[in-house]
Amino acid sequence: MIGSTVSKYSINIYPNPTNTVLHIASEEKINSVNIYDMKGSEYLSTNNEKNLDVSNLTKGIYQLIIHTESKIINRKFLKI
Repeated sequence: MIGSTVSKYSINIYPNPTNTVLHIASEEKINSVNIYDMKGSEYLSTNNEKNLDVSNLTKGIYQLIIHTESKIINRKFLKI
């Protein structure tokens, strides 16, 4: 693919769905993590965290934005 970059790092979030803690597995350093609801309201902003306490969030679908040294990853997770 022209103009695309393949990264040697992968990021996994688990368990998904979750009700208490969301874990981020990454070989690359995580600079920041933000959690938004589907309306765009921010619920959590943290630095260098790989274990996120989401127990206080209401049930629903959330957007997870992960900033690493080389990229920004956008993932969804389900809070049950």
